[in-house]
Amino acid sequence: MRVSFDYQTLISGVSLSGLVENSCFMPGSGASPARHTLSHTLLFPKASIHTDSSLLKSRRAGLTVDKLPQCELSVVSVEGCLVPENRSLIHCQIGDCFWSIVFSPGRTWSQLSDGGMSRATLPFQLCNVLENDTHHGLITFLFSDETVSFAYFQIVTETAPFLIEDSFDGWGVIKISKQTRINQRRMERVIRQYEKEKKDQLELQDIAYVSNKVPTSLLHDLIVGFGADTTIVSGLVIGNEIFTTDCHTRAGPFPLPRSMRFGIWSATKTAFATIAVLRLAQKFGEDCRGARIAELLPEAKDATQWNNVTIGHCLDMATAVGTVAPNKEVNDIFADYILDEATAKLSNDHKNSFDHYFSWFLARDQRTKNLAAVRCPRYPWAPGAISRYRDQDLYLAGAAMDAWLKKRQGTGATLVDLVLQEVYEVAGMHHVVKFETVETQSERKIPLTQSGLLLTIDNVARLGKLLQNDGVVEDQQLLSSALINEIFNPTVEKGLRTGKYTEDGEIHYCCATWHIPYRAKAGKLFWLPTMWGYGGQIIQLLPNGMVAFRFAHDSSETEERYDLLKFARIADALTPF
Repeated sequence: MRVSFDYQTLISGVSLSGLVENSCFMPGSGASPARHTLSHTLLFPKASIHTDSSLLKSRRAGLTVDKLPQCELSVVSVEGCLVPENRSLIHCQIGDCFWSIVFSPGRTWSQLSDGGMSRATLPFQLCNVLENDTHHGLITFLFSDETVSFAYFQIVTETAPFLIEDSFDGWGVIKISKQTRINQRRMERVIRQYEKEKKDQLELQDIAYVSNKVPTSLLHDLIVGFGADTTIVSGLVIGNEIFTTDCHTRAGPFPLPRSMRFGIWSATKTAFATIAVLRLAQKFGEDCRGARIAELLPEAKDATQWNNVTIGHCLDMATAVGTVAPNKEVNDIFADYILDEATAKLSNDHKNSFDHYFSWFLARDQRTKNLAAVRCPRYPWAPGAISRYRDQDLYLAGAAMDAWLKKRQGTGATLVDLVLQEVYEVAGMHHVVKFETVETQSERKIPLTQSGLLLTIDNVARLGKLLQNDGVVEDQQLLSSALINEIFNPTVEKGLRTGKYTEDGEIHYCCATWHIPYRAKAGKLFWLPTMWGYGGQIIQLLPNGMVAFRFAHDSSETEERYDLLKFARIADALTPF
């Protein structure tokens, strides 16, 4: 790996042959504050992603995957940081690029050998609205009052990929151009918002700080035990501090961990959909879970299998809709979750389930997606009796909740605004990214509630604290206390059986949330509310008020075998349940 990016390399734009250490993107020995300020719009042209992998050679969903998207980004430098004005998902401006991109705050500085110019680094995440993996990278360049150098980027880790079947390293060179300076009002707004964001951040500590308080074996199991090699970062939120491992990548620790927005896949089901239920109940005094899908979504009106299915049934994965597993004696929540071609070949029913899934998954607009989601046949039992995990059902729950909200607040109301503005922002969860359907008319957009949420470590901490604090922020009741107790009380067994087990009993599923049995050191059995997503994304509420989290790129085997009680044992040792 190259030792550093020198001045001549950045000015000339010579090609790289692979990844460099992530530390090369950060201030080196003798670094000083930046000599220049930057408050401009930058143009990032479409650029080739170089890689040793063959994964990027073929198209996905009809789009090219070996290019960074062309985009414009306005940035403001403030006190050694480089802050993007747009922290949302930015789509490619031209062509058929698979990727959208999200930028996060980085750094500015200067080095003596840089010919009087200043340096900058920005973290970014590549993602696609059809899925929820995030590919994490860094980009660095020189700048002065007059110009910007070539920029070098690399992609070094990811939450578990899906359409692109495996991990890949990526790198390349871009010729950024500086466009117009942004006006004073915009610049002040960016700085003000960033200062608020920093104020709401909790203190970040190394997980090693708790090593003298817990048995060595417990921490060892977390840091180097099974699943550690596919973990990006994991940790515990304890009070107002976040204790984490390093952010592991294939090019060394990620140097700006707070700037990593993680795609959490199905953990979105709780973190967004369940939160929406709680906010709607608090705001309107009604529990939307009793509302019927067919009465809210026109596409389900004539689909008789949905006549008596409610939002609550969808959230419980108990719609009685599916193809593969009509025997209710088979207790397997994933029996109808057929996502790979090999399993799809087992029978006609397996193939039908596979086809139903991908006709829905690859649909981009709400109407097409709704029609695909309601098309599956009905099982021979009533809704609410048996759990069968289907992403389509959680998606329909979100579509129906959006319609339910519009009936009460008007067509301009959206479920995305309800959750992001009325819950997340108030709770100190800044710049959360939520994926939506892709529409020609923006008012048709609805959230993808089965997945599609990007969270930082700080977002996770604030979300966990909100739920642990009974939905209250500074004496303001944001979420229904009664429903929080119903769904998240760890002392009460709840939900439907899943056929999945820990060493302490069978896991249950209730309102888009996994409930993991854990017998504490003191002997009491708890049910740990857990947000759990594809590839090993975990956010777990613990009975002593702590919050555990993990972001990873597990294989299916690692995900199946990963011990969901690692965090509970550490937390139980720190402050007994």
